[in-house]
Amino acid sequence: MIFFPSYVAVALVVALGWWVIPLATVVAFSLVSAWHFGIEDEQVMGRSSVLNHLLAIAVGGLVIWIPVLTQPDRVGSLLGSIVPPELILSTGTIVWTTRWIAAALLPLAVSAILRGLMTHEHRGRAARNLCFALMFLTADVLVSFGIYFCGWHSIRGLRGLTTTHRRSLPQVLLATTPLSVAAIVLSVIGMWFWSSGQFLSDAVARTLFIGLSAIAVPHLLLHGPISRWVGTSAGVSTVGASSSSGNVEVAR
Repeated sequence: MIFFPSYVAVALVVALGWWVIPLATVVAFSLVSAWHFGIEDEQVMGRSSVLNHLLAIAVGGLVIWIPVLTQPDRVGSLLGSIVPPELILSTGTIVWTTRWIAAALLPLAVSAILRGLMTHEHRGRAARNLCFALMFLTADVLVSFGIYFCGWHSIRGLRGLTTTHRRSLPQVLLATTPLSVAAIVLSVIGMWFWSSGQFLSDAVARTLFIGLSAIAVPHLLLHGPISRWVGTSAGVSTVGASSSSGNVEVAR
């Protein structure tokens, strides 16, 4: 009664942002996603908390920063199929703004990868990030993002749930099947809705990016402040807080 209405309400607010304030929505979506990828996948560590978060945004956002710098026309065309037609002139501003952010953060990511390659403890992670960077540089935006998001981030998240809840992968997949099926059905409905009068590729792009941006903020809240609040309220340790994060992830 509380969780689902709250989750859907936040998602709807973000989705509405694509029509009302597309520039702010894209920038916020990019930064939030980059931070989440960096914290969840990379666990980059700086000398201070602020530096650690900056490195997380820089490294975790390589999937965004590299394509927007090397494939601006392709990114612009994708945004053109997402942003409402009456706001189509804003796509150039969106790409321009995001490229400036990417140019500022990319040197931090490069330095983090180079430093990791020279450190035995982080060499494997840095080599993986380097391979991802090469893929982001050479592959199409949708292909590279799909491989990274579905082939790495999502699978890694499922493996984390198996450890947190001490269950096998089939058990976790079975537990998340109802919501997964519901998400697929909604995606198909979204693609059918957006495909009216458009090419299917535009409908897929609009459904993918608006859908992902809509769930990014509540997803971040569940993995960040809410999970810590649940753990603190229950009087548990860091391990307990991690378990709480896993519980809300299963609900998601």
